[in-house]
Amino acid sequence: MGVRLPRSPEAVAAMLGIMSTGAAYVPIDPADPPERTGHVIATAGIEVIVTTDAPSPASPPMPSVSALTLPEGCHPVTSPRYGPDTSYLTAPDLTLAGLIPAESAIVIPDLLAPDLYEPDFHDPDGELAAEDDLAAYTVFTSGSTGAPKGAVMTHAALVNLLHWHERVRPGGGRLRTAQLCALSFDFAFHEIFSTLCGGGTLVIADDETRHSPFALAGFLRDERIERVFAPVTLLEHLARAVTEVPDDFSGLRLREVVTTGEQLRITRPLRDLFRRLPGARLHNHYGATEFQDATTSAVTPIGRPIDGVQVHVVDEHLAEVAPGAVGELCVAGAGLARGYLRQPDLTAGKFVPNPFGPGRLYAPVIWPGAAPTVSLSTWAGRTPSSRRTAYGSRRARSRPGSSGIP
Repeated sequence: MGVRLPRSPEAVAAMLGIMSTGAAYVPIDPADPPERTGHVIATAGIEVIVTTDAPSPASPPMPSVSALTLPEGCHPVTSPRYGPDTSYLTAPDLTLAGLIPAESAIVIPDLLAPDLYEPDFHDPDGELAAEDDLAAYTVFTSGSTGAPKGAVMTHAALVNLLHWHERVRPGGGRLRTAQLCALSFDFAFHEIFSTLCGGGTLVIADDETRHSPFALAGFLRDERIERVFAPVTLLEHLARAVTEVPDDFSGLRLREVVTTGEQLRITRPLRDLFRRLPGARLHNHYGATEFQDATTSAVTPIGRPIDGVQVHVVDEHLAEVAPGAVGELCVAGAGLARGYLRQPDLTAGKFVPNPFGPGRLYAPVIWPGAAPTVSLSTWAGRTPSSRRTAYGSRRARSRPGSSGIP
């Protein structure tokens, strides 16, 4: 199902509700241009979209899509399974029959059925899937290197990420956390799920606030925000705003600042910001849509793999290169997507058999005629640093050592 909602509690509820049925959702940003929205809908084969209002003449073309509107026309539904007073789902008139075309292949569920929450053990391509390999959501890439592709992320990958969050930053999920990222940006899953699963409070900033560094700094101060996930560019603008008028933002309570999206550089404004935040820590996440957004975590350059993830710097034969040599950065393990939704040929070209262990290896560039070969060297003890901007090409140099903020 598609979720085309503004960043809001209703959007989060829709995401959780869809996943709780065993289905997967595709977040669609209402601000996306019609061309991207149409591409996402067509590529994912979406037939039902949860949205705030019915399509209008100004809406993107969605000829075969039915809209489930929130909150108009919805009311609480109760079930004997959870008790007569337990509201666990909302739906118009207890049925989806009026929203799904008669010729659709979608099976209309009985919203009060006792087995409603039993998951469907089939992946989006119709193949039988193991329970821990069930799809949770599909997030589409930016399209900067071609048409946007839908990376299918599993419940197991999400759970692995959340366990890692709690292990490396115990209690971080219990902090008051700002929700700033677009729901179709993979960093939003860190914000939302680590907070909800950790027992914290998620505070959603409106769009006007998150697009103004000064308004955002005031929001973080007034809402007593303790943890923020912010792309590098936004964090830099925030740091400049705070350092320009420090007296206005002396009440900031930030304890955890997590960034991603492009190469992190420790600038003077960032140093000044953290001097004003005694005890606050800066974490740099590196990744891509195809393997979560925190494959590695450190301040600079890109750190080390998170739990359950393996990283290899390889040559044109998929053999690991020696320390100091330049190669392609490839990823395997628990955080890897299952592939691209309804694009088996593209999936086969990028998610290849892993020559270093079980499962598959995400290899963003496969050279013609490459044959998987295994090197005796291992990645342990190395920290790949970017030859160019790591987020642009994932071309990397393997070298020993690690680094951190001074």
